[in-house]
Amino acid sequence: MPKATTHDPEIEAVLAAHAEFADGFRRSRRGNLWRNFQGQTVTIFKRTGDDFYGWCIAGGDERRFSSGAYETEADAMDALASELGVGEF
Repeated sequence: MPKATTHDPEIEAVLAAHAEFADGFRRSRRGNLWRNFQGQTVTIFKRTGDDFYGWCIAGGDERRFSSGAYETEADAMDALASELGVGEF
């Protein structure tokens, strides 16, 4: 018997936006994940002095860094996506 599934277009759109956002990252020579997004360069990096990750959004003369520390790159990427409003509905 096939499973009953419910497809919510809004949820599917959010998941697709997050997947597209994550797929655009490349690894730098220093090992950081980075990409250009909406005219800004966004970076996920391992913080100096501890085993946590952070993010940076740089565009023009402005730079913003995460105030939190994230245990994994994936956690930092989720926080960065949230900060940028990726997939919000």
